[in-house]
Amino acid sequence: MKNLARNFILLAAGLFLFSHCNNSSVIGGEILPPGDNVNVLFMDTISISSCVITGDTVRVYDPDFRNQLNVYLAGRTDDPDFGEATSEIYKQYRLATTNPNFESTEFDSLVLSMAYALDGHVGNVDEPQTYYVHRLIEDMDNTETYFSNQTFMTGTQIGSIENFIPRVEPTDSVLVDTTLQLPQLRIRLDDALGMEFMEDPSMNDSLLSSTSMFLDGFKGVRISPDPSNTAMLLFDFTVPETKMTLHYTFVETVRVWDENLMDSVDVEQRTPRLFNFIINSQSAKTMHFQHDYTGSIAKEFFDKTIDRPDSLVYLQAMEGVEAQVTFPYAERLDDIIVNKAELILTVADTSNIEKFPLAPQLVVLEDGDDNDKVLIVDVIASFNVAGSGSESFNVFGGQPEMFTESGGIFYRYNLNISGHFQDIVDGVVGNSIYITIFPKEETADHVILGGGVNQNFGMKLNLTYTEL
Repeated sequence: MKNLARNFILLAAGLFLFSHCNNSSVIGGEILPPGDNVNVLFMDTISISSCVITGDTVRVYDPDFRNQLNVYLAGRTDDPDFGEATSEIYKQYRLATTNPNFESTEFDSLVLSMAYALDGHVGNVDEPQTYYVHRLIEDMDNTETYFSNQTFMTGTQIGSIENFIPRVEPTDSVLVDTTLQLPQLRIRLDDALGMEFMEDPSMNDSLLSSTSMFLDGFKGVRISPDPSNTAMLLFDFTVPETKMTLHYTFVETVRVWDENLMDSVDVEQRTPRLFNFIINSQSAKTMHFQHDYTGSIAKEFFDKTIDRPDSLVYLQAMEGVEAQVTFPYAERLDDIIVNKAELILTVADTSNIEKFPLAPQLVVLEDGDDNDKVLIVDVIASFNVAGSGSESFNVFGGQPEMFTESGGIFYRYNLNISGHFQDIVDGVVGNSIYITIFPKEETADHVILGGGVNQNFGMKLNLTYTEL
């Protein structure tokens, strides 16, 4: 999980949700003393209701480099559970240097490359995919904040790669100009664009004479998937392999000694060279997400108003669906101190886990100001205790765990919401929480969980508390 602090800021400030709820269950009241201390009690039959809620836009670019994303998505997936999801990338390049010397040179090629992320790719990654590159004709502004519904006008297509099978494994390194590099998508762009870049840099209107001139003449590119694509690929924008490279040859005549002629002769010498256009923290780069749930199973659980014994909740990254979970009678638990409140969520469907691995991290939000959703105190506290490394969520939980029961293999997520549930009981906050995948803007994961009254995979709150 990369740059967790930045993603906390994005989640806390950038998520807006709208809900339609269903699936209330009947309140229970079994209280079991776990030991000799009769004041320490246990309850696991607290009423839970759940519903599927539609997602909203997420922030995909921030001018502050500390809040910028590391991973960008491009592709398309379509499956019976979640319908169709697509993502396209918009990005601007910057000059590595200005005023390169193209005297006595010949153009060779212009190549766009994007390094694959180490993991996170979903869908039919082993099937042929196709991508297109279009030139932008609308400016991107690196001082603006962009959300996932933002698009930019494009002009002509300047490149494509068709029917290729992605090689995304870390072992699939590629040899580029005698150098072994990270696995990457490489798309050759139109020669005319490369030759446009190689115009005499001494001219006042040369694209490579300054960064401002370059961005004015070449505003950037859009990378979009073909409608037939079946995978969502993730790309790492923090590594040097993600760039655009102009390959050219320096041609010169040199005087060399010819042993056969026993005399000096003129020989043409050709030296390969390159000029890089880079992506850095000053480059605006965004994604445009789209979801279409038409005909999907997830859509059947929108707008439900009656309880269902097969209740399910669907969680999806990008702008995808989320879950609202409510504890309708929690305020009846008067005069208690919550020792621990652990929400247990069981995965209800693993049939497509090879193509769509279980979401690696869930987090919980609550209602904030101005219809925003913010992280609950338990998530923030877990991060503050554990730091920004791989153990950041150890206190809170939220990762999939495998368990066996009745000879079968199942998965569940355990979410520690103790502090927030105390606030619910005390009437400090409302009795609803929101569950989402983290980080939504940098993943394409999804998961199907049992709902509040699901007979086989129902949600459960394990509450240990002390009576006052």
